[in-house]
Amino acid sequence: MADFCGIPVWEWGGNKKVHAICLRRDVNSLFVTRRIHACEGNGMNQGGKIGSAFWILRLGLGLSAFAAGADKFTNVLTNWEKYLSRDADQAIPMSRKNFMRLVGVIEMLVGAGILTSHTRLASYGACAWLLAISANLIARRDYDIAVRDVNMALAAFALGQLSGARREQLASRSTEPRFKKAA
Repeated sequence: MADFCGIPVWEWGGNKKVHAICLRRDVNSLFVTRRIHACEGNGMNQGGKIGSAFWILRLGLGLSAFAAGADKFTNVLTNWEKYLSRDADQAIPMSRKNFMRLVGVIEMLVGAGILTSHTRLASYGACAWLLAISANLIARRDYDIAVRDVNMALAAFALGQLSGARREQLASRSTEPRFKKAA
């Protein structure tokens, strides 16, 4: 066991390049806390990139979906009803305003799902949802906004894929030996 700033350092896993965990007891010795320190080696650099991409997409898509859904009730950002195509307007059995409120609830649920432990499933749901919105926008001939929503759908799909890769990466770490004393 080595010391790092007075805190015992243990090596995580069998590979010397993986990373170190610091264990520290608090004042009354009831809790043990841990911090992961700087990582080195190709595996962790890749994990860092996956983690960075995962978190930026997760926060960006989750917060924007939730905010857009909430705005369906206030119309602060825009009047959302104007984006509903005539075909869709004739097919729905409710007013445009109530339909957009329903859309808002769904978007807030998808955004919350992305921000919670259901990231992968919610991301694929957001991808499908955004493609459906794009189809509606193409029917309205709002091609510029449709292209933006297709790109957001691709980002949501990428987040779903990253979420799966990240889950596999974390699962593979849990199968490694837990602690090995550092030299």
